[in-house]
Amino acid sequence: MLPIVEVQSWITGRRGVSLPFADFCPPMASDAVAFDMVFAKAVEYARERKWKYLELRGGRCLLREAKASVAYHAHVLDLSAGPDGLFGRFEGRMRTAIRKAEREGVRVEVSNAAEAVRTYYDLHCETRKKHGVPPQPFSFFQNVYRHIISTGFGIVVVARYQGAPVAAAVFMHYGRQAVYKFSASNAAFLRLCGNNVALWEAIKWYANQGFSRMHFGRTSFGNDGLRKYKAGWGAEETTLEYLRYSLTKQAYVVDQDRSEGGHNRVMGLLPNPLFRLAGRMLYGHLS
Repeated sequence: MLPIVEVQSWITGRRGVSLPFADFCPPMASDAVAFDMVFAKAVEYARERKWKYLELRGGRCLLREAKASVAYHAHVLDLSAGPDGLFGRFEGRMRTAIRKAEREGVRVEVSNAAEAVRTYYDLHCETRKKHGVPPQPFSFFQNVYRHIISTGFGIVVVARYQGAPVAAAVFMHYGRQAVYKFSASNAAFLRLCGNNVALWEAIKWYANQGFSRMHFGRTSFGNDGLRKYKAGWGAEETTLEYLRYSLTKQAYVVDQDRSEGGHNRVMGLLPNPLFRLAGRMLYGHLS
């Protein structure tokens, strides 16, 4: 099985992606021979639809001779040790940050309410502004709530200090696996380590619910700070490779990670209303 979504954009063209807005979605196949048949059919469909390319986010093991278009770090945390066992495996700086947040009086709540999504989104826009990355429109998170969180497949964790939200994160789950999908914080309260204690609360929640793994998503090779942060939780690091098959060249092509560059500085300088408008206008083209 190879799930694919067609993306239609007058900026970036028509293409097939498995899957947009997801960090990874490897094909399901018993072996490379079985996958070859599925992929050949997908390419045939791509030609009919006049796609520029077909992108796979994972599955390199099934296409060993293909060149990766771009690669990322990926981190996965084994939850089987339970909260007590996991805490002892964290790097010392993580344990220190969690204890500091608790000592300072940061309180954490796990929620599946729509209000928590709005709280997260306000912090999300602030954090994206800091990094110069256009935020998703609020309608995107409304759909995440409607189709995932409200149906029992996700949670929002909010850390508060004296009642004010200082950090929040969105998690999604299915079966016994969870994904740490979005995280944001108030820059004025970073000293309180709200992000650390929010993630810790989610780890405890999922471990106590019997989940087996938590995926921390992808990290660009150039973002060493985020890479060290994720590794500090005792997560296993692997390489996540995307593959892009060009229909015009009839070959796998190499791309580059465009998550950082001069555009980040420009975006970060926009007034807040224009910044959010840019997110609404651009995000669907960047999936």
